Amino acid sequence: MVNKHERNDNITARISKMVFRKNGFFRNSVEGPSFSDHINAGRVIVPRINGEGIHELQVETLTGPLEAAFEVARWRGDGYPTVIFHHGNNERPFDRSRWAKNTFRNIFLKDEEFDANLIVVRAPFHDGSLKNYLQKIGQISDFMAMISASVTISEAIIKSIREVSDKPIVVSGISLGGWVTNLHHAFFGSADLYVPMLAGARLGHVFTSSAYSVLTSPRGLRDKDHIEALLDFQAIYRNADASKSMPLLALYDKFIVHDVQAESYKGVGIKVIERGHVTATLDDTALRDHIRDSFQNLS
Repeated sequence: MVNKHERNDNITARISKMVFRKNGFFRNSVEGPSFSDHINAGRVIVPRINGEGIHELQVETLTGPLEAAFEVARWRGDGYPTVIFHHGNNERPFDRSRWAKNTFRNIFLKDEEFDANLIVVRAPFHDGSLKNYLQKIGQISDFMAMISASVTISEAIIKSIREVSDKPIVVSGISLGGWVTNLHHAFFGSADLYVPMLAGARLGHVFTSSAYSVLTSPRGLRDKDHIEALLDFQAIYRNADASKSMPLLALYDKFIVHDVQAESYKGVGIKVIERGHVTATLDDTALRDHIRDSFQNLS
């Protein structure tokens, strides 16, 4: 029997499908380079970080230059640890208005006691309208370039922080941001701790076999094996230092399916909450507590 958490995910997927109409994921092309190729090709220049503010960036990618940004939302100083957070899909992380979809605000900025520098990365295609975003997801290569650009930015921020501070750095994110977190862990591993939430290493499964797959175009669904071969990265993720990871999954998540994504975290203790994808995303307290608890394990 479907519970309320699963039902919310299913309803959200159906509503999103009506909004997307014929603009499904990968409707134009399912061909493109691997994540390894995308991430190895990424280039960005990040300024020296010594205070609060928004920094607009241009990231060089295999699909061309992409506009992105990050915000130092709270700067305690170089004597404090730093959290680099990445938002979820179709969020606007710099919009602090009451009704904005913004997990960064809800998790961190309502908690003045979180004693760390707080940085949030804004992915490409997340500074405009939903219509603009839908135009960009027609090709799998653009979608992968978007994610890879955020990985590139996260690594550049870490290098910049290391120039001024020897304090721990935590990389975290939710949903889309969780995939960025795990990809950074797999390809760089330069942070002291990774806190992926509602993500794993089988990204392809989300678009081919989960309830979210109703948003994948018919063309994409005809090439399920190819999509999974491009988007899944569990093979390289297995080589990451498992002791650095403290993941959170939702037991009833119909998008990031617990039993599927839990396989990504062999040998890792997973925090599991009895929520679905939508209800977990809205549970600010559970998400905040998990990040805070994870943070306490830093030496």
